[in-house]
Amino acid sequence: MWLVALSGGLAAPTARAQPQTERRLPAVRCSVPPAIDGDLSDPAWQEAPVATGFADEFSGATDIDPTEARVCYDDEAIYVAFRCHDSQPNAIVAREIRRNAEFEGEDTVTFVLDPYLARRGDDMNWFTVNALGTGRAELAGGRARKVEWEGEWTSAARRTETGWEAELRIPWAMLSYPARRPLTMGINFMRRQERTRLRSHWSFLGYRYRWEQSGLWEGVEPPRAAFRPTLSLLPYASPGYLWGRGSRLRAGLDARLTLTPELTGVATLNPDFASVEGAVEGIEFSRSERFVPETRPFFLEGIELFGTPHQLVYTRRIVDPRAGVKVTGKLGGLGVAYLSALDDAAGPAGEDVAVHVARLRRDIGASSVAGAARNPANAGSGAAEKG
Repeated sequence: MWLVALSGGLAAPTARAQPQTERRLPAVRCSVPPAIDGDLSDPAWQEAPVATGFADEFSGATDIDPTEARVCYDDEAIYVAFRCHDSQPNAIVAREIRRNAEFEGEDTVTFVLDPYLARRGDDMNWFTVNALGTGRAELAGGRARKVEWEGEWTSAARRTETGWEAELRIPWAMLSYPARRPLTMGINFMRRQERTRLRSHWSFLGYRYRWEQSGLWEGVEPPRAAFRPTLSLLPYASPGYLWGRGSRLRAGLDARLTLTPELTGVATLNPDFASVEGAVEGIEFSRSERFVPETRPFFLEGIELFGTPHQLVYTRRIVDPRAGVKVTGKLGGLGVAYLSALDDAAGPAGEDVAVHVARLRRDIGASSVAGAARNPANAGSGAAEKG
């Protein structure tokens, strides 16, 4: 069965947003890439355009501790720098040293990149760094949820007498972007100041995050040579011994193939989820099925393309997958998501059950989509497609 639907809406106006024109930055190539060490004295930062005038996301006020951001690029990567002034530098909070941590209650800066200029939250790449230089990445569409597939981006930070500074290096090879040249990409810079509990944006979005107000990075020319189809294989073998049953060996394979800069495929055979922390379902009474968050990397890969704003497939019903294939990404301006999985002994008579889900999505502006979805026999679904 195919489900076809439209959805949309008008965003409510942001309270007391400061009047401003659309923020723009020219794309500038750096002649020599900066060293990622938290020190902004490199010549590359003198060449890069400067983003200033950050505004409080609630009030739109700009009379706050100033922030400066810079961005440039070359044939290998995008380089981003932040200089965060602070009237009380001794009150800067930074504790987390684990990569991809949540950074709760810490000073952070964030670089947001929207390569397709879709101006939708799930099509954006988020790179956050705290004042210790620890990084967190959230790639567009829920890509690279397995840490080995994320890519080798780097970050560094240092304290100064007037606040703190941070630098990022983001390789083109880890990003999805259109094939045409030149490009205008969506861009934004954000800062969180823990002492004042204040979040500020360079291109003011407001607390409702009106993505249509994101800034523009104009004239970007990602190198064509930066991309080549890449196959990553992660095999595993887990030997063991069961008392009274003898030895056992469990083996499997995870694979990831970047087909184009816009399209990614992943596959799994006998996936090992033993080391994945499961979500707690709870023991309270419920008259309907309880939906538990997904934590398994294979099913998380590209998950946002399967269900924004409504979830098309509830993958927790695929209890013991023997094998699976998934393709997610974009073909031109069309969002594509396909999942096929074989659930071991899930049928009523203990037979294997195959689950196939497909979804196409066309964005219409910043708050509307048109889509079609295919989910035979409603297999594994948690909600019908509505847009």
